[in-house]
Amino acid sequence: MARPRIDRAEADADRLKSVITDGGDAVVGAVKIVFPEASHGICSSHVERGIDEHLHGSAIQNEFRSLMCDACSPAAFEERWYGFMKHRTAGNQRWLDAMYGKRELWAAAFVHDKFFLGMANDQRTECLATALHTGLHGGMSLPDLLAHADACVRGLRYGRAKLEREADKSRVELTTRHRRMEDHAARRFTRTSCARRSR
Repeated sequence: MARPRIDRAEADADRLKSVITDGGDAVVGAVKIVFPEASHGICSSHVERGIDEHLHGSAIQNEFRSLMCDACSPAAFEERWYGFMKHRTAGNQRWLDAMYGKRELWAAAFVHDKFFLGMANDQRTECLATALHTGLHGGMSLPDLLAHADACVRGLRYGRAKLEREADKSRVELTTRHRRMEDHAARRFTRTSCARRSR
């Protein structure tokens, strides 16, 4: 039996382009192995959690956020980082060293030209994890755990469907000087998308 020929363009379209994770060492290593060509970034909410946990005082936190968000050159980042390290203490040294080692996954100086479709965090995963952890306890049986997981997913789906219904009823404010062209494209694209969904 002959193997089906796969068009290179189709294969490229199916290849994962970007991954946003919690930045754990095992996950970072796995992404490098499994998705070597994908852009990898650390979820901004995980970085924020680390900032709150390890850096005390609004000035130092804001300085770190500036390092995270300012799209400067990698050389400028390095210079700013060494200036920032005056804030290091025995309590935050390990975290700062780990974050520096992963700087290419969270600092705008390194990720600003990577494809993330405007996403900065794994919010959907965070919502699911939060929902699943709420109401869990050690004495749950497996059927109770599965029922709880089903209820959580059902609730998230309901919430998403509600948001989609509200979005379908709303109109986005057009922002460029080409309003007529934008309006036409928005109406045509929306009609085409809705027709595809209903099939």
